[in-house]
Amino acid sequence: QVCVFSIVGTMPLLHISSRGTPTLWRCPHCHLQLPLGARNVHASHCFFARPKCSTCGSVAHSGPNCSRSVRSCTYCRNSIPAEDFFSHQMECSARKKKCTACHRLIPWQDYSAHVPQCHEVHV
Repeated sequence: QVCVFSIVGTMPLLHISSRGTPTLWRCPHCHLQLPLGARNVHASHCFFARPKCSTCGSVAHSGPNCSRSVRSCTYCRNSIPAEDFFSHQMECSARKKKCTACHRLIPWQDYSAHVPQCHEVHV
C-alpha cells in the first residue's frame, strides 16, 4: 500500500497507511522507529532491551562483571569491591603458602623470612 499522508519532520510518532493501520513501530526501549515488519527482529536484538545490572543499572554488563559488585576474598572472606579484587587477592594478609621443608602454611608476607630459618632446621 502507498501512504496517502505526508510525514512531517524526521521522527513522526506513527505513520498510518491509507487503510488506517500503522506502518511504523517505535521501540519502547531505544525509541527507534522501524517498519512494523521489523518489530520482532529488532526487539530480540535491541541493546537497550537487555537486562540491567542489579548493582549499577547499566545494560553494558551484569552482576559479576560490574566494577561496583562485591566479591568475597578466597583467603580472608572479606567483601571486596570487584575493581580491587585481584590486587587484594595478591596482597591479602590471610593468604598463605605451604613451606616445602616443614609443610606448614605460612602467611604470604612472612614466607620469605620463614624459608631460610626453616631450611636450616629441616635440611
